[in-house]
Amino acid sequence: MSSTRGLAKAGLYFSAAGTGLEGLQAEMEQAASALLADLPPGTDLRIGRRLAGYAPLPHEVLMADSPAPFDYVFEASGGGDEAAGEPLQIAIAAMARALGTRIDRKTAAVFVGTEIAITAGDGPVFVVMPLRRVPSLSHGDFMDQWFGRHAALGEKVEGVRYRQNHVDAISTADLAGRIGLSFAPMDGLTESYFDGLDDALAILSREDVAVGAIEDEKRFIHHPASQFALYETLWRS
Repeated sequence: MSSTRGLAKAGLYFSAAGTGLEGLQAEMEQAASALLADLPPGTDLRIGRRLAGYAPLPHEVLMADSPAPFDYVFEASGGGDEAAGEPLQIAIAAMARALGTRIDRKTAAVFVGTEIAITAGDGPVFVVMPLRRVPSLSHGDFMDQWFGRHAALGEKVEGVRYRQNHVDAISTADLAGRIGLSFAPMDGLTESYFDGLDDALAILSREDVAVGAIEDEKRFIHHPASQFALYETLWRS
């Protein structure tokens, strides 16, 4: 693995309420820019929008009846110590307040935890996959499978830039309550980064991902309750 040292991370994942998308991106960018002044130096903020218009990926075919993916992502990551997490959570709550009724709060979710880079690298196009465990497993069992074993499989996929986001369940629930959200708790959140859409489609369609990784995931991920989507970066600090 490129690093087992984690970064503090928090995120807001949502779809827009109703059909009023006009001006939403500009509102998010304005709010994010304003938040930077109160965040520790080096904090990374990212706004992403879900991509569409391509042939469904194997994960998307498998998860066609799973909960609908979120349309927008706002994430903040920073220092590795626990104290760094609180400013990030404040930023997520502030973004939710700024957007107000533009957020569909019936389906929105938040994440608080630690981001671990299984392999190094970044990119403007990325997968967001909130994970929920197979019902027969405890969260500890899930982590043993996901981080203790499956991460090594992901590390071997050529060209992948793979991160695991390990959830702090108590802090996530606290942040959800602060914002006024109610959603099924996630057990973790996977992200992978790519140079562009074509790169993402090629890698995610390869046999070692489309068959090998999915078959292994079925041992611990409950796909009918999880989500999967590709996003493009709209703005980044």
